[in-house]
Amino acid sequence: MSRRQNSDDERWGQVESILDQVLGYEGDLPRKELLRELCGDQADLRNEVDSLLAAAERDDDLLGQPFAAATPDLVAGLEEEIKRSTGGDRSGRTIDRYRLLKVIGRGGMGVVYLAERADEQFEKQVALKLMPRGLETAEVERRFLIERQILARLEHPGIARLLDGGVNEEGYPYLVMEYVDGESIDRYCINQGLSVHERLRLILEVCTAVQYAHQNLVVHRDLKPNNILVTKAGEVKLLDFGVGKILEQADSELSTLYQPLTPDYASPEQIANQPVSTATDVYSLGILIYKLLTGTHPYRLAGLSPTHVEALIAETRIRPPSAAIEEDLDAVETGAPQVSRNRLKRQLEGDLDNIVLKALRKEPERRYGSVAELAGDIRRHLNGLPILARRSTRRYRVGKFIGRHRVGVVVAFSIALLMALAVSGVVWQGQVAARERDRARIEAAKAERVADFLADLFNAADPFSDQAGQLTTRELLDRSEGRIRNELVSEPVVRSQLLLVMGRAYSGISNFDKALELAETAVADLEHAGPGFTDELVQGLVAVSRAQYDRGEYEAAEKTVRQALTMSSAGARIERRDQAMMLSQLGAIQYRTGDPALSAINYRRALAIYRHSLWVRGRDRQRSSRSRSGNGGFG
Repeated sequence: MSRRQNSDDERWGQVESILDQVLGYEGDLPRKELLRELCGDQADLRNEVDSLLAAAERDDDLLGQPFAAATPDLVAGLEEEIKRSTGGDRSGRTIDRYRLLKVIGRGGMGVVYLAERADEQFEKQVALKLMPRGLETAEVERRFLIERQILARLEHPGIARLLDGGVNEEGYPYLVMEYVDGESIDRYCINQGLSVHERLRLILEVCTAVQYAHQNLVVHRDLKPNNILVTKAGEVKLLDFGVGKILEQADSELSTLYQPLTPDYASPEQIANQPVSTATDVYSLGILIYKLLTGTHPYRLAGLSPTHVEALIAETRIRPPSAAIEEDLDAVETGAPQVSRNRLKRQLEGDLDNIVLKALRKEPERRYGSVAELAGDIRRHLNGLPILARRSTRRYRVGKFIGRHRVGVVVAFSIALLMALAVSGVVWQGQVAARERDRARIEAAKAERVADFLADLFNAADPFSDQAGQLTTRELLDRSEGRIRNELVSEPVVRSQLLLVMGRAYSGISNFDKALELAETAVADLEHAGPGFTDELVQGLVAVSRAQYDRGEYEAAEKTVRQALTMSSAGARIERRDQAMMLSQLGAIQYRTGDPALSAINYRRALAIYRHSLWVRGRDRQRSSRSRSGNGGFG
């Protein structure tokens, strides 16, 4: 058999390839238009494919059935012809020094066999790639030889090595490569249950191998999970440079027409049949990272024709990986790291979104300048450093610093907090002392003023005075009120306390309007006195609420006493008996407003506080009694 097949065999290779695409097409494009796209201007090729498809139509509704079910004999014949045209399964045969054991891969660039040395010099298994029969066009042969050139110049632990090569007895070239016993990187991540960080570490190994190829002027052009295997030891191996490109070599006219690629992982420039560069592999790595982190693909390309694929990629804005977590739930459940969706979304938001989207820029010049730059940003993310793909702000840098030095920051913050607490403690003690001094001064002034007030009151009621029997209680209170209002303007706290006393006196003679006026004036004085008189302010609010209740203003009275309770809960030094009194007052108001259930609850709360206060006082008395009896009765 000659090395070259006749023109009929070459034509059958083209027909077979187009048939595969037509039969596997799931889009909406009519068959004639699809054939026109696939066959171009070659009308005779289009007619030949169309006639094969037409021959399978037994009646009008036949094309509504699956092709394999409708024409089992034809499909079986096609499958057999494909095997025959590519040399069939040659397992068991010997090529040069290698015995072929089984087929482990088949594609347009060749058939790959698991093989072993037939001369028993070595027991090591290898992968032998043989150029297919029937598809050996000039371009396919050229690609096969270029792959050998590429592998010959690449010596890296992350790339499957070229071990041998030659030409078999039929004149077909073959390659002998390192056999990698592993699984595709996506399956490995799923089966091993790798986390986000573990997957990123694995991607870094891939980047190292790809960057090495780029440094040797080689672009892979077909980076996808099936071409990246991970061994049982967790080592990454890059495979299949069959569609790779040596940058220093110009593309031939044939390769311009024939650019094999995997659409799901191809860059926009590959889809558009434009020149490729190292940025092409950066894009494919971006899709790989997207897939490994989310379990899904940034585009939905299934069933689309090449033209539609190109249009979709050009027009579609890629979703950030974190957004895909919420949209493609089934794929996420299957292929993404096995953590909760919310946690995974938080892990991807920010840095990883920006890294992936930069790698997937449609314009090559806007992607990372090299795979090394992409790997550098991934390392920076893993180490908690600011990445280059994100605008650096002070807040972002500080957040990254805290993330990197959590323990140190916590310790430093704790020390600073302790020092601040110590300093504030000293300051607070000084302020407390000053407040207590001011309070003592105010209390003394208040006591003095109350004493003067009582003295005047008794003088007015003296039976031997000129006014004896002439002043009524109301007149006596009115005169005292006037003195308090006019003489104590500069001492608002003292004045407020005396006004509250006066208000209770007016309540005693059923002048509730006056009692409310005085209580509100006292509250206004205390509000202007500053934050140091919260206790007095609470007492003033209680007085206002009591006067409002006496006037029948129940809603206003409830609002005011609730305000007093809120202030007492916020830190006012109100004795528990006073709190019980406020709760009791609230209960009385609620009873009046027709809410006996709430009224009973607040009465019970007040009663519980009263009982607790009585118990505490009884306990303190017992302790005091035991203490006195223990020292012979002398305190």
